[in-house]
Amino acid sequence: MELLDLLDAYSKAQKLSANHIAIMGAFMMLLAVLTHFVFKASDLNQGFKIGAIVCGLLFLAMGLSYRSYVGKQQQSTISIYETNRGEALETEKVRMAKTMAEFPMYLYIFSGMLVAGLLVVLWDKSNFWSGVSLSVVITFSLIIFLEKVSSHPSMEVYQEGIEHISKFNP
Repeated sequence: MELLDLLDAYSKAQKLSANHIAIMGAFMMLLAVLTHFVFKASDLNQGFKIGAIVCGLLFLAMGLSYRSYVGKQQQSTISIYETNRGEALETEKVRMAKTMAEFPMYLYIFSGMLVAGLLVVLWDKSNFWSGVSLSVVITFSLIIFLEKVSSHPSMEVYQEGIEHISKFNP
């Protein structure tokens, strides 16, 4: 398999992951709207709505931005590949090594946000902040699941493919 074939498959998987993140953001905003119309007004609901809107907007923007970044990165690699295949392969090896090394850090940060949200929900006496934290817990639970299920496997396959190509094209 050629580098561009691997890159295309990896980029499609990453764009799908970006779409999932954007959809999750939209879902959180939908939860905020449903909370507004379905449940009676309370500090807990008000906090949840505000937290869900903020988290939703952030993750919607992150998903759309990441999708754009993936497309630009793919075009950059294709441009390098057209002029120097060896350089493109080496660039992708370095990029993926960095990506794989940083991925656990993102999961730790997301997990930290999840734990912090849970702690506030469990121990804070303010219904408003408990509502905000509940939206954070839901958001970061979803993002951890999405990242682990959709992003990580595609990164591993791409990195293994690059390593395989490197063995035959030193």
